[in-house]
Amino acid sequence: MARVIATNHLQRLLSPVPGPLIRASCAWAAWLLLTVAVDFGAGGAFGVLRTDGARVGLLNDPAGLLQEFIVFPLLVAYFFWAPLALVRAIAELDVAGVITVKEEDLRWMQNELGRRSVRLGLIVVAVLFGVLLYLIYVRSPLAPLLWLGEPRFALVKIPFWILHTYVAAYLVAWVLVATMLLGRLFADSRPVNVEPLHPDECGGLRPLSSYVLALVWFIGLAGAAVVLVERNYFFARGLADSPFALGIHALALVYVLASLGAFFAPLLAPHRRMGAEKRQALAEITARFQQIERDTLRQAHTGDPAQLGQAVSQLDSVRAIYRVVYEFPVWPFDTRVLRGFAIAAIGQPVAAFALDAAKDQLLTLVR
Repeated sequence: MARVIATNHLQRLLSPVPGPLIRASCAWAAWLLLTVAVDFGAGGAFGVLRTDGARVGLLNDPAGLLQEFIVFPLLVAYFFWAPLALVRAIAELDVAGVITVKEEDLRWMQNELGRRSVRLGLIVVAVLFGVLLYLIYVRSPLAPLLWLGEPRFALVKIPFWILHTYVAAYLVAWVLVATMLLGRLFADSRPVNVEPLHPDECGGLRPLSSYVLALVWFIGLAGAAVVLVERNYFFARGLADSPFALGIHALALVYVLASLGAFFAPLLAPHRRMGAEKRQALAEITARFQQIERDTLRQAHTGDPAQLGQAVSQLDSVRAIYRVVYEFPVWPFDTRVLRGFAIAAIGQPVAAFALDAAKDQLLTLVR
């Protein structure tokens, strides 16, 4: 299954590195070091590291620090982690006998991700958005107020913005392809062995729900960065209704959709299959109950108390089984995973907003 990962030329750079976590850690460390070197080198050369007059410096900008040294290196790390981690999760389900992965599934996935139109489309989107960010920062009213507005420094950052956009767009495409792949694996025509009473309380699908939750944790962090950018770059300066702010507002909307889509979209196919299996089981139990009920009514005319008592006991047993099956999960996650989603997708941006709003009071207390 590992060869499916090699559908992107950038990801091949770390293909010799084993395991998704080690591969992501290497990518994170390399990109963080490169970002630090370029930001401090170019920032020092062009005088944008510290606040100078009306222009806020990088080191005095919480939103900028969060983006440059946390969010963007993690974005690159997720780019290298996401495909291999999903394949690992699917392989776990395959080994456990929950699903059956066929050779044509792997070929289909490889073809979808490796199509020329997809690769070119991602590059075009990345270049266009990188240039758009340059124009937003250099040609907008933010130019004299923000470290990113310094034209020479912004020019140095264009390749970074292009790569960040490419990576983000690829991850979106990956989630879409992964969702379609799971639709194939959990189709009605495919054998699926969901275990409703599995100890993981997810029908035995914990590897899948854990994977999408890890994606949402990063999206929530990215949402926190978007909140800080909106608040500090535009709303605090009265530029929220500026045409140059439309791109950032669009990013905020994309964040909301992405956080919901990245979590629920890959789980829709397992959800539909789990729901169908549950409905079928309930229908069979109901049919059995009705059959016993009809037999009991016929036996009532015989007046045999022993037979009636046995039939009533059977009805109670079937009713108890119905209640147990009715409680079977139809989503491959439990309350712990759902709580994690709420904290990741909602809690992180809210916390970022609250801390940013109270930062002056907090600094006063520290001093």
